[in-house]
Amino acid sequence: MADSRTSFSNGSPITKIAQDHLFTILLLLPIDSIVAFAMSCKKFRVLATSDALWESICRRDWGPTSVDALKSSNHYQNQMPWMRLYKQFSQLDSVSCYKLSDTDAKIEFPDPRASHSLNFVSDCLVLFGGGYEGGRHLDDTWVAYIGNDCQRKLKWQKLNSGIPSGRFGHSCVVIGELLVVFGGIDDHGNRMNDTWIGQLSCHETLGITLSWKLLDVGSIVPPHRGAHAACCIGARKMAVHGGIGLNGFRLGDMWVLELSENSCFGTWQEGKSNEWEVPRKVGNCKIKGKVVLADLTKVHNGFNVLQEQGKGAKICALPCENPECSTLIFITFVYGLNTIEERKELWSGMSKLQMPIKPWLIVGDFITIYNYDDKLGGKAVNSLEIDDFTAWIAQSQVAMLKRVGSKFTWCNKQDGGDRVYSKIDHAFSN
Repeated sequence: MADSRTSFSNGSPITKIAQDHLFTILLLLPIDSIVAFAMSCKKFRVLATSDALWESICRRDWGPTSVDALKSSNHYQNQMPWMRLYKQFSQLDSVSCYKLSDTDAKIEFPDPRASHSLNFVSDCLVLFGGGYEGGRHLDDTWVAYIGNDCQRKLKWQKLNSGIPSGRFGHSCVVIGELLVVFGGIDDHGNRMNDTWIGQLSCHETLGITLSWKLLDVGSIVPPHRGAHAACCIGARKMAVHGGIGLNGFRLGDMWVLELSENSCFGTWQEGKSNEWEVPRKVGNCKIKGKVVLADLTKVHNGFNVLQEQGKGAKICALPCENPECSTLIFITFVYGLNTIEERKELWSGMSKLQMPIKPWLIVGDFITIYNYDDKLGGKAVNSLEIDDFTAWIAQSQVAMLKRVGSKFTWCNKQDGGDRVYSKIDHAFSN
């Protein structure tokens, strides 16, 4: 009786496909499918792990420019195989998270709190202030050494300094090796506008110490506030924006603090915006030295910046200015919905966003294709799926931006003929 595995292998149509055709098919598959294909038999493993295939995969996912630059570098002769290189690069976006266990019950640790600050500086976590039950503020400072290996346990140490005064809703940012605290609210509802700097030190005998001092900032200071946003800019600056001022008034101003070279004093300066009303009560982040402010109320001509369309489609729009060349760019982020009818409200909301400025960048997950070539597999494309999209493109006078890497951005991860690829993430500009 013949070996069943041999009979199956000889009779399987896929084994009769030419290797160059299999090569082309593999380049259309996601990584997990290529790995599964390699595990099916020795013959396929040789192809699916070949250096030629993985160089092409790198070109597909990273773009040809990156691969060509790598090949032309002086280190290319000693380069590791493309499959291994791809694996290492894919792990750069990964993060390992684990829960830090409580320390010995006999050791002190911080009380539960909210609206506090928690920063990482000089290999330590520094926790300051916050609000406790009943609206009471806290004025304690806690430090936990992390280093390179905290062994999944935190050993908190309480530092008794008495300053700054107790508060919550304050901001605390790291500038170099310094902590900079501004503003906040006490348990009587009083808003503050004082500025403190703290410096952490580690001594062999004294252990960890934190010294605070009230920063001399002169007579020009921001109005009192709490629950504001703040972040560092560059090596010696901190930006403060919005918040809740006196009598519960929501602020929309921006201030920048610049520390002197020796950090003995600082200078506050109010920021100005010539073309845009700076939104009140914002969140913030910093990307490569640029500050991004995302409004939760309005930003331009009364349009809701973070607006829900229908049952969950979202349009987030914000102006960003490059301080190096004073160029204002309007960026719109989109997250669509699944049905044609639900997306009609999306297109209506997008039409209200047409701005008389250039450049305007629109990016996001539209959850719909733009043309017939944006889908591979599954049911045939209905023209109704793309009519509203193409109409909005024509009306807005924007053009699709070219992309590198894989054409398709979504896959249903089904097997065989049930697998569907589509391009539903798009970027446009005027």
